[in-house]
Amino acid sequence: MKETKTMYENQRSITTHKENHDNGKRKFGVLDLEAMEIAMQTLKPTTYKVWSYFDKNQSGYEFALSRVAVMRFCRVSNDTYHKAIRELIETGYLVETGANQFDFYEIPHEQEETKPRITIKKKPCPPSILNEIEEVDY
Repeated sequence: MKETKTMYENQRSITTHKENHDNGKRKFGVLDLEAMEIAMQTLKPTTYKVWSYFDKNQSGYEFALSRVAVMRFCRVSNDTYHKAIRELIETGYLVETGANQFDFYEIPHEQEETKPRITIKKKPCPPSILNEIEEVDY
């Protein structure tokens, strides 16, 4: 028995058809819907495409990043690729872990501050100096 659904004039009915996974083709990736929504709302559209390129892999999967492969898969230019990588780094999706080594995080990762914090301690003025300062009338 087919389920009846309520439709409104401004809606379209969509039926999804997916490929059979027992045919030797690549499997679908598992996506965290919340992570996908955060990325869609915070990243530029072309950067989101590059984010999707990284996110299609399983957790723990390591690979050598190919600029050309990403450009072909996402259909972006060289300039767009570099801007997207820069945005992924700035937003905490790509975190540098070593020389030319990065970790990809599905949800932005809080990065530790790399610059040492400089704190300036103010020493109180010695009383002997305060006594020597004359009051000046302007």
